[in-house]
Amino acid sequence: MSSPPAEERVDRILAIARRILAEPGITADDELTEHGGTSLSIVRIVAETSRTLHLDINPRDLDGTVTVRNLARVATAAA
Repeated sequence: MSSPPAEERVDRILAIARRILAEPGITADDELTEHGGTSLSIVRIVAETSRTLHLDINPRDLDGTVTVRNLARVATAAA
């Protein structure tokens, strides 16, 4: 299965983050930890992204900035 195009990938990960964090106003460039994101909720976002979008995200690739756009940037198609 192929991964979604870049902007669609951002939109779909954003929908997952908004649902998990229960924060409908989050934007793709917001730091998730500033909106209640914890290490556990970030893991949930990454796991849901992997399960539903078939994308792998290695948290070490985030360079310390946890935004939806950054998650989408480092995401790779699951093998």
